[in-house]
Amino acid sequence: PLIFHEELKGVVYIDSQLAKGIFTEEDVQVLEGIAGHMVISFEAAKLAFVEGEKKALQKDLELGSSVQNLFFPKAPQKETSVLSLFGLCRPAAQCGGDWWWYDIRKDGSTVIFLGDVTGHGAGPAMITASIAAHFLALIKQNEVLNIPQLIESLSHQLSAFASGDYLMTGIIIVIDSTGKKMTAWSLGGPHLTILSRDGNTRFSSIAGSPLGVSTERKTRNEDFELNSGDRLLIGTDGIPETTLPGGKTFGDRRVIQFLTESKDLKPQEALLKFISKVDHLRGSLLQEDDYTVVMVDIK
Repeated sequence: PLIFHEELKGVVYIDSQLAKGIFTEEDVQVLEGIAGHMVISFEAAKLAFVEGEKKALQKDLELGSSVQNLFFPKAPQKETSVLSLFGLCRPAAQCGGDWWWYDIRKDGSTVIFLGDVTGHGAGPAMITASIAAHFLALIKQNEVLNIPQLIESLSHQLSAFASGDYLMTGIIIVIDSTGKKMTAWSLGGPHLTILSRDGNTRFSSIAGSPLGVSTERKTRNEDFELNSGDRLLIGTDGIPETTLPGGKTFGDRRVIQFLTESKDLKPQEALLKFISKVDHLRGSLLQEDDYTVVMVDIK
């Protein structure tokens, strides 16, 4: 028998057609010794192969992560005359299905996009990269943006690329050059919360269709009046749906509570503290989904 760590890995069989009883007990002992060396060699070779495959996969994931990072804003913090903005994305794995972007247009308006492909890892990351590349090409080619047409183009791109196997929820918001008006287009999520200077909160109530649906889409938008001191929080569902010890989720209530408590902090400081709080409450539990949030302060 070929035995490794008390587990049977195989059997060596030797026979002779010339004579019966040609092998002695001493021969069996020698063969057992040889078999021990054989099984150790087999297992070492198998371990080396598996380790090589793991290293190759790790290298591919690191390359995928590096490529995906090229699609995120090079400067996640932005100050203009009407707003202060900061965003971050922390995937649950090396590659993720979340993506965000902002663009300051020539007319002074600000376009912000957040998208979330279900799941995390290489598959959703490839889908996200495809949509990101298409979105960036469209906003570069068109000086005047028609958001409904842009959404239809993105949805067609995803449908053609993924054939309905993947969908992307998201939201596109446009803040005008004065910082006083905003329009939000829902793609089935993520969440949009507005905290005013006096502590009142408003939420986006529209629910459009995700990108990539093959049936007729519902493109819906909602207009908002903004005031100096308003704070916007846009985030995918990764944080609200984070599982905490005991089985409860982080929930929208904690998100709003933190938004209120951190209103005197600048967006970057507030979001980094927010993520730290989520990690603290999650304890030893693994991050299950990508965390992507953007905070905007209206001046």
